[in-house]
Amino acid sequence: MAARGSGGRAIVMRLAGKTALVTGAATGLGRAIAEEFAAHGAAIILSDRDADRLRRAADEM
Repeated sequence: MAARGSGGRAIVMRLAGKTALVTGAATGLGRAIAEEFAAHGAAIILSDRDADRLRRAADEM
C-alpha cells in the first residue's frame, strides 16, 4: 500500500504483522479500508453499529 508524503513521494506502508482496528467497517469507506489493510497483510478488528451488516461484511472479506 502506498501513500503520498510531503513532496509527492510514495510511502510504502508495511502492514504485515500489524493489527488495525477499523470502525464503520460494514460499509463504505470503513469497509474499503478494512479490505485494503487485510489485502496488505494486516490482521483486522472490525467494528460497526449494525452487527448484522458487520457479520456479512466479515464473511465476505
